[in-house]
Amino acid sequence: MKYIITEGMDESQIIKAGKARLDVTAIAKKNSYKEIKIPTKFGVKEKKYEKPIQYLIYRKNAKVWDKTLSGLKDGSTVLIQYPLLNTALDFYKIIEKHSKRLSIIALIHDMEIIRFEGDKTKSKAFVDRVTKNDTGVLKSVHKVISHNHKMTEKIVSYGVDQKNIIDLEIFDYLDKKNQKSKVSKDENIVLAGNFIAEKAGYVKDLKKIEGASFNLYGINFDDSYKGENINYKGSFMPDQLTENMAGSFGLVWDGNTSKTCDGLYGRYLKLNNPHKLSLYLSSYLPVIIWDEAAEADFIEKNHCGLTVKSLSEIPKQLKKLSESDYAELAKNAAKIAKKLKTGYYLEKALKKAEK
Repeated sequence: MKYIITEGMDESQIIKAGKARLDVTAIAKKNSYKEIKIPTKFGVKEKKYEKPIQYLIYRKNAKVWDKTLSGLKDGSTVLIQYPLLNTALDFYKIIEKHSKRLSIIALIHDMEIIRFEGDKTKSKAFVDRVTKNDTGVLKSVHKVISHNHKMTEKIVSYGVDQKNIIDLEIFDYLDKKNQKSKVSKDENIVLAGNFIAEKAGYVKDLKKIEGASFNLYGINFDDSYKGENINYKGSFMPDQLTENMAGSFGLVWDGNTSKTCDGLYGRYLKLNNPHKLSLYLSSYLPVIIWDEAAEADFIEKNHCGLTVKSLSEIPKQLKKLSESDYAELAKNAAKIAKKLKTGYYLEKALKKAEK
């Protein structure tokens, strides 16, 4: 038997991570994985006196995982989405225990050990705990579905056997409505996401870029970002965004400056598959992406967008792009869209993992 284990999500988790995780579940079920829902709970508390309560929640979550895996027949294939939505105490120990009789596949959404590398706001105890848990889980499972070859190289550096790692290439983006955004070379550049300062501080510089205009969609937009070339369109749920989105390209960029992708979020682009990339391509939009991003290789290989060192390069790139050049990029983006909407990439990775 094949199973996918899913955790309950509250409203904030659905908004933050729901689309990617729900799509993984849907694609797995389409490929004969039976869903097992488990009642783990979100346990992060900020007040010190609530720490004991947090610990108890984490311990209960661990017991739920242990009991669920214990109830599965020997030899079963189990797909888990990692990291967990709701922390389970010493999760790596649970995986070490059950991987002896179950074939466990871990699909990576985020790598906390990588994401928090160099984050001086995190305590050494926190970093050590994350490192121990991440490496323990990834070394114990039978197969790891990594974002891309660059993330795979990083995972191997932690001691995980490369032959047990499969590259996803890009996250799928299911769309039952088969909506298509308004795509045209004459439209503005689309920027969708969370505009919190530490992730999207560069947005303040967009109004200084002459020769390019932008349509922005998302939460936490700061009015100080406004400019003549900036059009804030509001915030939409994932299933509504595509039908409300219009543009020529989708922009993939993170960090504090328009000169390069910097900070924790910017550097993370060197290794991860940003979900907004899948959003853009599934909406038939070619993309503009930082040339040092891991997924720049995917864009160049599939000829479905442009790569730039800094956002100041965009006007020059657009100016030399002919109508026929743009039409070719859009056509290739549409080819990728058809695959993303049907779960092609995860389905291919799962088949490799099962072998």
